[in-house]
Amino acid sequence: MKNVKNLKPLLAAVEATFDTEDYQQAVEVAHAEARKLELQDIADALEDGELLGQPFNWTDMLPADTHRWAGTVELPAADLANIDLPDANFVGASLCGTDFSKANLENANFNGADLVKTDFNNANLHNVIFYSAIALFADFSGANLQNADFTNADLESADFSGANLIGANFTNANLKGTDFTDTDLQNANLKKAKKYRN
Repeated sequence: MKNVKNLKPLLAAVEATFDTEDYQQAVEVAHAEARKLELQDIADALEDGELLGQPFNWTDMLPADTHRWAGTVELPAADLANIDLPDANFVGASLCGTDFSKANLENANFNGADLVKTDFNNANLHNVIFYSAIALFADFSGANLQNADFTNADLESADFSGANLIGANFTNANLKGTDFTDTDLQNANLKKAKKYRN
């Protein structure tokens, strides 16, 4: 993975130049830029296969103070089709438009992740956690989602056509406009799902 530019000299210059209020704003901008660089490196490493065979933990790969800049954290729309990342931790990650088609993400955790327009077409998502994820217009068509947990997830206009949803949990999930054409919903929990129509 490529080295990220050291921003300490930049931060030192900012501190010497700006007053307290302006300094804080400048530091936030600098940190946001640092996060973007580091996250781009993560995306590049994933695409290049550098992380294959290693447990992937999104949060471990970010700087310790990343939670302070949660609104600026984004993993660019990467092409991760066919990637093998079982047990991956993408908690709180922004993965808008990322291509996970035909990927193996069994037992992965997308708790609170931003998955708008993310492509999981024909992916293995067995036992995956999507608790409170935002997955508007996401493509889950043909995916194996057996025992997946979508509790409190926003799935408006998501496509589940042809998916295996045996034992999936949709408690309190928003299913407005969701496509369940030809899906297997055996033992799925839809009792408290919002906007679901049989």
